[in-house]
Amino acid sequence: MRNYPLKELQQLYQNYYVSYNDLAEFIAKHHLNSSTKREMIIEKLKLFTTLRFSQFKNYSQTTGQLYKYLNCREQLNREFIKREQKRLYQIEGNNLDPQQIAAVVACEDAELILAPAGSGKTASLLAKLNYLTDQLQIPPEDILVIAFTNKVVAELKDRVKQTDVEIRTFHSLGNKIVKAKLKNHHLIADHETKQLFHRTIKHLCNTDQDYAAKHDRYLNTNDVSDEAAAFLNLITRSKANQQSDAKALEEL
Repeated sequence: MRNYPLKELQQLYQNYYVSYNDLAEFIAKHHLNSSTKREMIIEKLKLFTTLRFSQFKNYSQTTGQLYKYLNCREQLNREFIKREQKRLYQIEGNNLDPQQIAAVVACEDAELILAPAGSGKTASLLAKLNYLTDQLQIPPEDILVIAFTNKVVAELKDRVKQTDVEIRTFHSLGNKIVKAKLKNHHLIADHETKQLFHRTIKHLCNTDQDYAAKHDRYLNTNDVSDEAAAFLNLITRSKANQQSDAKALEEL
């Protein structure tokens, strides 16, 4: 009788949240495909027809439990989360609430967690990093944390204890990827962006009367800052291509 890895799968669900990819790797590791299920049915028939009822009962229970664990991933993961929510999870001396604990221990292949301001997102993220490195033994250098602003990145770097965790903004990550893939690259500076904007607006106003009229109506009917009004008025003047006005554009 083939020895199926039921205990290993039971232990996996007992101690961890099992993602879809985790389960797929387990199935591949033990060759638990459709042909395996047919083998189980054939083995059960052999035991039954040879009147080995005690072995048939034991084998049926074992294989039935195995396929329960293979086919009830979401239910078993919910049970794992409930068990973990009864434990004490702390970060920086503060206890996490049940929702935060669920966000920490649920390690799905892809997750979306929605939370309002002040709900403890940063604390949950710090706890998640601790969980990944301490409980799941994931190397810190294999973890990437992305934030929206440099201010948040600086705060995270100050609070994250795993110094090898990479923490970046979206723009910083994109810059890193570009540098890694392209030997000759050029980042557009702020003044170059402004120059392009100047040229584009001036060209539209000089070549498209309808656009120029809408532009004038916008300035006359909308409350714009003094700087923006000065900029927009300047680039639509007929002398905007003269050197003095070009210099004024650069100073805005």
